[in-house]
Amino acid sequence: MKQHLCIGCGVCAAVCPRGRLNMQMDEDTGIYTVVPAEECPYNCGLCDAVCPFADTGCNEDVLADGLYSRQPGIMHELECGYYFQCWAGFCSGEQIRLNGASGGATTAFLESLLTCGKIERIVCAQRVPGGRTLFECAIVDDIDALYEASKSAYYPVEFSGVLREVLSVPGKYAIVCLPCVAKAIRLAQRHIPKLRERIVIIIGLVCGHGVNSHFGSYAAMLAGASLEEVKEITFRVKSAGHQANNSAVRVQWSDQESLVHWMNDLNEAWVDNWFTPKACLFCDDIYAECADIVFMDAWLPEFIDDYKGTNLLLSRTSQTAHWIQNMAANNDLILWDIDVQRVIASQRGVIQFKRVKLAHRLWQARGRNWNVSAKRVAPHKAADWNPDVKRSELGTVYWKQRSSLSDFQRAMRSIKDEYPWWVAFRRKAKNVLKRAGIQW
Repeated sequence: MKQHLCIGCGVCAAVCPRGRLNMQMDEDTGIYTVVPAEECPYNCGLCDAVCPFADTGCNEDVLADGLYSRQPGIMHELECGYYFQCWAGFCSGEQIRLNGASGGATTAFLESLLTCGKIERIVCAQRVPGGRTLFECAIVDDIDALYEASKSAYYPVEFSGVLREVLSVPGKYAIVCLPCVAKAIRLAQRHIPKLRERIVIIIGLVCGHGVNSHFGSYAAMLAGASLEEVKEITFRVKSAGHQANNSAVRVQWSDQESLVHWMNDLNEAWVDNWFTPKACLFCDDIYAECADIVFMDAWLPEFIDDYKGTNLLLSRTSQTAHWIQNMAANNDLILWDIDVQRVIASQRGVIQFKRVKLAHRLWQARGRNWNVSAKRVAPHKAADWNPDVKRSELGTVYWKQRSSLSDFQRAMRSIKDEYPWWVAFRRKAKNVLKRAGIQW
């Protein structure tokens, strides 16, 4: 896609009937890009039809309506889409909970489905110790491999290889993915019957935005590691004495390892979009609205002090709700009902970023003549200057040009420091013009 608005999910490459598309990591942008093997003379249009950021005329509302709206008892909220039931809780198994990103409920749910034969294989991200990339998308079919794949992967992965395997190897698959990938797979299922038959459940993860591969390198440098010697990075390492939102990143290199805590070291880069792919700035799906069930962190005051982590769950089908209720009845999950408004409140910051502030980014994109697909938010110029797009664009430039870690940080913070100056100037100019009787 033009203007670097491809997220690099790889679904287009997986479904190309001629096998003419490949995915390749772009070392500059730090995300996967589509590389045509050769010029395609066929113009079947399938690659565009499955792209989550292309203007297909089939947005999350349309897809979710076809999937979930006809169920008895289904409900809908503007922020989170369709929902059947919501819970808060965690896995009763202490080790699974501690090893999970939040409360271990996602891993426990997948283990239950695998054990009882509801699914046979799981598509998910996993670490690649000593590999060319730190994480990759893989297919696991046993409990030990599932445990190894626990925790979050704040790193780009692409799905072309695993989806080709889904198409070639019969079975009952579960896919764990972010909202953009869930949408792309639902679009692909509309065109490819095998994907409809074999993918029996899509498990969504709430997403504020993704990051490029440079985020992992940044964490490694904060830990004091040499980038060439990094063996493995593990996100969401929990430790007593820290709140749930202040987990650590464990960086292993040579014969050393070090922990970098989120709120102390990484939160600034995350919140200020230093490593955010541009496509993420134009996504309005928070709760993976095309997924059958969604797992997220319980970012609520009553749960934040428990370092072991707590999940919020939102089911969109009676079947997934039934499976979750059975797990609770068997004490595999410790759960209690929670109102959907609390689920929405838990992601209030993400809603602000992906809905409220999105309006201004869409206005900026229109001014630059970027081909951004229609969103469920109307373009609107904000009263104050919004640096999200500028930070995302300059982050990759400054990272490549850096002479040191502190040099990069200083350059990125200078973008943030422009904000008060611009706001002050704007307000002063507006007042001067107003006194002169001129409309701003």
